Amino acid sequence: MRAKCHNEFWFEDGSIVLLVEDVLFRVHRTTLARHSQVFATTFCLPQPADEPSFDGCPLINLPSDSNLHWQYLLTVLYDPFYFGTLLDKVASKDTHFPLADVLAGLLRLSDKYAFTAVRQKTVQVLRRLIPTSCEDYTQLPTSHPRPQDIDLFREANTPEFLPYCLFSASCLPEEDIRAHPHLSPDDKELCLLGKERLQESQKTSLSSIYDFSPSPRCRYSPNCKALMFDCAKIKGDVHALVSLKDVHRRQPQDFWACPSCLSHTFQVNELGMQQVWDKLPAIFSLGSWSQLRREQAYDFD
Repeated sequence: MRAKCHNEFWFEDGSIVLLVEDVLFRVHRTTLARHSQVFATTFCLPQPADEPSFDGCPLINLPSDSNLHWQYLLTVLYDPFYFGTLLDKVASKDTHFPLADVLAGLLRLSDKYAFTAVRQKTVQVLRRLIPTSCEDYTQLPTSHPRPQDIDLFREANTPEFLPYCLFSASCLPEEDIRAHPHLSPDDKELCLLGKERLQESQKTSLSSIYDFSPSPRCRYSPNCKALMFDCAKIKGDVHALVSLKDVHRRQPQDFWACPSCLSHTFQVNELGMQQVWDKLPAIFSLGSWSQLRREQAYDFD
């Protein structure tokens, strides 16, 4: 296979050539060293006399990397505004842009080669997509992380994203979980176990709705009591992190009740959601949110 020079990242004044798969990148040693502790250390080491070269520049072969991922990484190194573009893609929900692939590539390489600033900015964008708090879960646009990124988040030590990723996968039908090509056997087991634990949490969150008694000032007591059972049925048909307020926003005709009873129902639901969210890491055998954040402390500076 003959390697080809990259159209964009081939600088005539470049001082180092990277061979990634079948693509050559000629870039600047100082740029890599300034942003990456790994490359800074490597360039300080004495180089052998028979060091490989290409076009008069030292040649570094990176056989285990993806040339597409390196294209993403070099884009952010040479274009300081590119992360703003990524945030715009998040906000616009551009389905034609490979946002998940770009972020996965940036996270993988920034972690591997210690591009610290790139990693931190990538994590910040990921937090706009993957909720790490109950507040984020209710406010961020609904997202469905790719199951294949679960292993990446482990490898790149970003465990704060694992609870929601596993939760999202556990919402699939049981047969789809078992047959999913991008879930490891261990993660399939985790998702199935988490599914059972979420169902148990669901029962707890429903009990306060079933036990609800309308306010003495309520003039629509039969309707309001019926609403409680309808809400419980809605919750029982889905999962423990469904917001009844969101359901009401989309289907107001399904909620015939007085304002005080409706408000109470939403408060009970929000409290139950928060309790389930707080337990989400434990539901998937990941410990607690505080433990996950301690493991990832350098991303919270």
